[in-house]
Amino acid sequence: GFDMLERSGQWLRRAILVTMIIVAASRTAAAQDYPIDVLRTWGLENNKGWVAFDRGDLNTAELRFNGAIKVLQGFETTDQRLLSRSYFDLALVLEAQKRHAAAEPLAKWVLKVRERDPRTRDDTLFDSLYLLARIHRAQDQNAEAEALLRRALEIEERNTPADDPGPALTIMDIADLAARQKKYEEADALYRRA
Repeated sequence: GFDMLERSGQWLRRAILVTMIIVAASRTAAAQDYPIDVLRTWGLENNKGWVAFDRGDLNTAELRFNGAIKVLQGFETTDQRLLSRSYFDLALVLEAQKRHAAAEPLAKWVLKVRERDPRTRDDTLFDSLYLLARIHRAQDQNAEAEALLRRALEIEERNTPADDPGPALTIMDIADLAARQKKYEEADALYRRA
């Protein structure tokens, strides 16, 4: 069902790759915004956070992602990609710790920043929608979670081959939310589609 951590192996590899790409790209794209030593320190803290998260050490992951955020704060910049990356990572940790009220504003901010940025890739936007949907679902905000997952599904279906099981998992998550809202006929149709 609705467990993003089941997909975490694939998702974690993608997140680390994205982080490495962002660090490499930031050397040219955001060099005017951050000094190179700041970018290196940010990358180190962020990567240490992911290693801790992968080990299941959520307290250390939280500490490292907060460290990455502190490295970037204090710099005036129009490019918020790196900061949104670290806020997303921190929100993911807080969600995994079941600290949904603390994770929600971070995840909302990240989604807002990424939606406004035309450089945001579809997989990055999908991850942001999915995380915020998980947070809403955990707080019994099922209609909000369902709306976010429907947007995520559109992105996923646009970017995956027909035989990819990913959209079916997302459809099942939407069906679960429909059932929680007592929309049983819709839930049944979604389960059948999945």
